[in-house]
Amino acid sequence: MSKPRVVVHIGTPKTGTTTVQTALHLAGKEMLKKGGMLYAGTGRAKHKNRHVSVVRAAMAGEEEAREEFEALHKEFAESGAQRLFITDEGLSLKPRVARFFEQFREAGYEVQVVCYLRRWDYFAESFFNQVIRVKDFKGIPPIDEFWRDEQVITKMDYPRLLAPWAEVADVMTVRNFHDDVKAEGGLIAAFQRAVGLEMLGTLEADVKNASRDVRVMILLCMLGDVGEVQELRQMATTAINSTNRLLDTGVLSPVKYVLGHRERKVVVDTLRERFAAALKAQYDIEFDDTMPKGEQMEPVREPDPQFLMALMGELPLVDLLKLRQLLAKRVAALVSRGPQASLVTTPVGPMDARVSFDEWLASIDEAALWTATLGEGQLAPV
Repeated sequence: MSKPRVVVHIGTPKTGTTTVQTALHLAGKEMLKKGGMLYAGTGRAKHKNRHVSVVRAAMAGEEEAREEFEALHKEFAESGAQRLFITDEGLSLKPRVARFFEQFREAGYEVQVVCYLRRWDYFAESFFNQVIRVKDFKGIPPIDEFWRDEQVITKMDYPRLLAPWAEVADVMTVRNFHDDVKAEGGLIAAFQRAVGLEMLGTLEADVKNASRDVRVMILLCMLGDVGEVQELRQMATTAINSTNRLLDTGVLSPVKYVLGHRERKVVVDTLRERFAAALKAQYDIEFDDTMPKGEQMEPVREPDPQFLMALMGELPLVDLLKLRQLLAKRVAALVSRGPQASLVTTPVGPMDARVSFDEWLASIDEAALWTATLGEGQLAPV
């Protein structure tokens, strides 16, 4: 009789983990019946609806780790399955969690580790977006400073990240996220093939990103200097939804990438020199040099005024007033730092490329800035 197997999907972040989790969770009964694989229940942590109990237990200590293993082992034994599936993108960010799975090997399981990797520049952008949310929009440097932080670079040192998992795994399945997205059937089908679930047929998951435009996140970061956490969280939900409506109706053209062409090339060249040889030698992973089409040349460090005007016209009145208060606080903070550059412009006209968003904001006529025709995305001059 072959050994039971635990399949551990560790991420990394922003490699379609939620999409894969949703598809397999929805197919849970068929996954067990046809594929002999149990989708493990890992919701025992305090955080609802998140697969975090393994990470929490592994980080907490030996007693908690043993209790979590026994809960998983018991569920698996009672299911009659031959394989156990555990997924959490947080696993990849905490290498010492790999030791938790030594318990499975000691209990006679084979361990298969599945990990997806994004090219470093795309990972940096996605991680930037994630950190903005985790830190409640406060104290986040611009992307061209963010990715150079050695702590961030450490998370893109994939050979180092995977080393403790390679020690505990009988099978290492390391995939290039970009290749599998373009593969036959897309990411979910490629993942099914990687873990032996082709018999389930075509699985789907309707998962949408909360924000499809980087400018709204950067605007919220700028407001983080003057806003309280709770009001920023409330503002974020409405501002993101309003931005997405503007994109859907064609009022705005999306700005998806934040690095800019010039900085993106620096990221790729720098980290390829540091990590590519080991990644190729150990896991046969190579990233291509393709650059996204239509990207701006320089990093997006600030939202543009036209974006702000369109957003203000889309927001419900209560949120428009809240945004007005936060922007007024930011203007006051700017003025307190010293004289601002004078700028002759119209509220909906182009901003001088040499003048920052803050300078534009502090110099524009307040009545013209705040008076909006609600729902139409247009300013009504006074």
